[in-house]
Formats: sequence, C-alpha cells, structure tokens
Amino acid sequence: MEPDAEVHFAVLLYTAAAAPEAGVPRDELAELVWPNSPIEAARHSLRQAMYRLRLLGFPLHLRSGQVTLADEGMDIDLRHLVHGQVARDYLLRLATLPFLPGYLPRLGVRYSAWVQDLRDRADRVKRHALLEALREVR
Repeated sequence: MEPDAEVHFAVLLYTAAAAPEAGVPRDELAELVWPNSPIEAARHSLRQAMYRLRLLGFPLHLRSGQVTLADEGMDIDLRHLVHGQVARDYLLRLATLPFLPGYLPRLGVRYSAWVQDLRDRADRVKRHALLEALREVR
C-alpha cells in the first residue's frame, strides 16, 4: 500500500500505530480521515475502505466500535517502533532514515497534526537508541 492511495494508506497507518488489542474508535478514525463529512457518511466511507482493504488481504476488523489491524501473519514494524518493542540494533539501523519521507497527507489539519506527532514519536525512539549506544561506546 502506497501513500498515493491516500485514504486507504491513512486508515492503515492510523490503525497500525494503535496498540493491537485496543484498536482505534471507529468514529475517531472516520472523523479524522473524512473531516468534512457528516458522521454517517464518514462511517459509510470507512466501511467501504475497510472492505477494499480486506479484499487486498489486510486483516482489519470492527468490534465493539473499535477498528483493529490484526497481526495475523504480518509483522507491523511501525507498531513495534511506536510502542517501544524494537531491538536497539534495529533502531540504530533505522536511525538515519527519515520516517515517512515525502508523505504530505491532504486529509485535514487534525490528520496532518497526528502524522507529525507520529513522526516526532518515531524520532524520539530512534534518538533515545542512539544516545544509549553513544553512552555505551564512551
């Protein structure tokens, strides 16, 4: 899935960054990706997006109002990065790579702010790993 499939990429990115057990509230995701639509229309659009993504093999589920992206047969490295479950050696290899380079979503101010926050969190995790490695070397 590439960022040029803007809506589908946004749904996957937002659910991939969530804790696997918790997922994200359906209405929160719908309002974030379709900020200018009434909630019923946004929910419908989310159902359509989830249907298309499931057809492509992404294990998205809606349970008790929560959208989850299951780990079924996938390793979601973003989830590991955001929730601090990445080996330091892996983080050191990632340290010089930009996070989502060139990704400029056009889905509204709230979504853009969330993406920037996600970038900042990823950078903090990588920076912490670099600082720990420097301390050990010293």
